[in-house]
Amino acid sequence: MLKRLFCLLPFLAAALVTARDTPRNWLEVRSPAFTVITDANEKQGRRIAEQFERMRAILAEAYPQVESDPESPVVVLAVKDKQQFRLLEPGTYLSKGSLRLHGMFLRNSDKNYILMRLDSEGGNPYPIVYHEYTHLVLSQAGEWMPLWLNEGLAEFYERTEIYDADVFLGGASQHHLMLLRQEKLLPLATLFTVDERSPYYLEQKKGSVFYAEAWALTHYLRLKDYEEKSSKVQQYTKLVSEGVDPVVAGIRAFGDLKKLQKSLEAYIEQRSFNHFETKNFARIDASELQAKSIPAIEAEALEADFLACNGRLEDARSLLKHVMEKDPTNALAKETAGFVDAAELKAAEDTLRKAVGLDPSSAAARADLAMFMWKHGKNLDESRALQSAAVSLDSANVSYRMNLAKILITMGRPESALEVLRAAVGRTPQEIENISLLLSEAERSAPERNLQADLRQHSTGTQQIRTEHAEPPDHGFVSQGPHRFLVGVLKGVHCETPHLDMTVTSRTKTVTLYAENYFKVQFTALFAQDKDLNPCEELENRPAKVEYVDSADSSDIPHLIAVELHR
Repeated sequence: MLKRLFCLLPFLAAALVTARDTPRNWLEVRSPAFTVITDANEKQGRRIAEQFERMRAILAEAYPQVESDPESPVVVLAVKDKQQFRLLEPGTYLSKGSLRLHGMFLRNSDKNYILMRLDSEGGNPYPIVYHEYTHLVLSQAGEWMPLWLNEGLAEFYERTEIYDADVFLGGASQHHLMLLRQEKLLPLATLFTVDERSPYYLEQKKGSVFYAEAWALTHYLRLKDYEEKSSKVQQYTKLVSEGVDPVVAGIRAFGDLKKLQKSLEAYIEQRSFNHFETKNFARIDASELQAKSIPAIEAEALEADFLACNGRLEDARSLLKHVMEKDPTNALAKETAGFVDAAELKAAEDTLRKAVGLDPSSAAARADLAMFMWKHGKNLDESRALQSAAVSLDSANVSYRMNLAKILITMGRPESALEVLRAAVGRTPQEIENISLLLSEAERSAPERNLQADLRQHSTGTQQIRTEHAEPPDHGFVSQGPHRFLVGVLKGVHCETPHLDMTVTSRTKTVTLYAENYFKVQFTALFAQDKDLNPCEELENRPAKVEYVDSADSSDIPHLIAVELHR
């Protein structure tokens, strides 16, 4: 449920700032699988952790294929009231008429967040616990499912009642039933195609009907499968995970949708509903729960990270500024700042790419995207191709030729840059001077290029390592599994040319990495650099995002693939 912040009215923004300035006491409660961060009291914090652990045991039986991932911890942000909740919830829910949230699940990179408010209607916050944890388990199950079923299952498990010896699953929601008996149901073909951008998901009235109907249909189908010893819901999930259109999959799995709609309408009008009962096998040992007070600045760093993961980048940056002023060495704040930089750069790149897509004949759009990529050390081959296209589209523009030459020089192709510059005709004294300076730079680079390549094998690495250099051979590393990514701070950087090893420390873990030949590691930066990078001397204590891959040999440490430096 990752949403973006569109805009906030000035008076609302001021109210949020005032709320943030209110002092709060923070507590951390750790259980085997969860970390609860709350501004409530210790008793309530422990109770939240216990309920999540109980729900974990229940869903482990329902979805045995899901394994706990110790590298992706679940952090629960449990805030006391609506005012504090609104500081963190998605920006799309802050406008008037939006659906009111009481909790949400957010998964981003190697983090799992659950946000919940403790002043929920009826005074019972635990249905939100069950609802949001169900989303987490479904996301880990590895099966894509349409929004109606994802929310329907979360609503189904939300009505779980956990007692000392027994557990009741799938209780009826009187609130949903009352609403559905008063409002017209969505056609199933519409329900099956609702997504995160739909008004049926975002707006208060339409969203309420969507959630209620998703619950009712899921409840009906789950109970029907159980009574008839069938597996139609599972068949439907398999079809959509294979790419079948959700409506077509519904017809194949459930039959005629008009008949199913009539059956659902009749089901809603029932006066009694069945539910599942099972034994409570979860036993929570109080000694497994560790509680301690934490500084407000530590909790605020976590809130900033949540805001960044949630797409509220401006609010995250504002809070990060406050955190860094109070605690300049805060590791999580540094990590989050790097994530915000990367997200803002991606947003800028997406905007530039959209401009190219809207007008493919625009030389300016291609040139802007090309120089953006060059300045930030991104794909230089694509940058060159875009700038070359800009020159072709507007051959009279001298700046396009000069920029193409800059890209070619950066790529280690000074001879090509000279060809481009010799065809450039300056019309003003400034253009003539700039062309002359670039010509001098390209001419200096051309005879020295081979010498520089030889020297770099024995000394430094550059921001973009060129593959045409003569490089020492690798020792036959065999990778295992997909590439992994980690944002953190680089520590213990050690070189014995061409070997490089380091550790990357994030909030959740520390990983040791090794490069047999650092000339093959791609070094980039999310900011402009005025000189080549020396990885042996300039990486220590730098915030960065690294890409690495595990070795097929379990005794070998993971291998470093790329380093993206952050500010």
